[in-house]
Amino acid sequence: MSLQRRFNAQFRNLAQFFYLLKFPAWLESVRLRVTLSVVVVLISVLYIGSLSQASATGYQIQELEKTTANLIAENQKLEIAVIEQRSLSSIQQRLAGMRMVPASDIKYQLVAVPKTVAKK
Repeated sequence: MSLQRRFNAQFRNLAQFFYLLKFPAWLESVRLRVTLSVVVVLISVLYIGSLSQASATGYQIQELEKTTANLIAENQKLEIAVIEQRSLSSIQQRLAGMRMVPASDIKYQLVAVPKTVAKK
């Protein structure tokens, strides 16, 4: 028997099986079909809702990651600005703009430290 004939015979046998298959009456009732349809629709709606919520949460996470990256970059720029302002050349330039002069002829005063500082 050729392959095509065997396939056709098997298909006819399968179709006949499903045609002759009888289910119990409670499986063929309209009430069961309506109940199953409602359950399928309800599960579909819940799935779509959870999928929508997950995508919205993913979008929020992505936006927060962008904000974090921007804040890190801005923080690095500010740290560089602080380091530049603390440099000696920057301090000298600012002092020249304030018309300050360097101190000369510094004298230190020696102060005797008492042996007892506080008594009970």
